[in-house]
Amino acid sequence: MATDDVKEWILKAEKDIKAAVYLLDGGFLEGAAFHAQQAAEKALKYAYIRKTGKLKKVHDLVFLAKEVGLDGALAEKCSKIDPFYAESRYPGFGGDFSREDVENAVQTANEVIKWARTKA
Repeated sequence: MATDDVKEWILKAEKDIKAAVYLLDGGFLEGAAFHAQQAAEKALKYAYIRKTGKLKKVHDLVFLAKEVGLDGALAEKCSKIDPFYAESRYPGFGGDFSREDVENAVQTANEVIKWARTKA
């Protein structure tokens, strides 16, 4: 994969986290939860592509975290926001988000982006 293509993954992650913060500030918790999960996922995919040279088409943050060697505490935080992908998008999957849950998801995604930028 070309270097510019790889860089697009972290740039998209940063756009998603900005969207998550904007939606959180506006009280749209479901949308903010989705974008926080997506920001973490894209940052992990950025790290995965840098490590392997390939894109893995999965939405599983726990799998991606393990594959890229994300540290235990941050990987554990990822496991808590991993379900937000489905819960925020589909009826019957949960999606009853508290503001605290979403704030934590945004913080986690920011930490993953920072980790990917400096460690990957």
